Amino acid sequence: MALIFAIIFAKIITKPLFKLREVAKDIEMGNLSKQIELKSSDEIGDLAKSLDSMRLGLKDRNDLLNSLLKAFQGKFGNI
Repeated sequence: MALIFAIIFAKIITKPLFKLREVAKDIEMGNLSKQIELKSSDEIGDLAKSLDSMRLGLKDRNDLLNSLLKAFQGKFGNI
């Protein structure tokens, strides 16, 4: 009985962590459009919220840099 409980508990814990790992890999590859869909009120949920906040911050910075680059290229062309 304890073994079955341990296996079920391990799957409950590891499944959200695998999702977070996949999103982290997407962020690493530059895909900042994939929203984290993990509803949890524990530490894993807090980690998911922090990772999503980081993703949004990176996306905002990338968007700003791209708009600045376009403005620069519009004034000076490709150097």
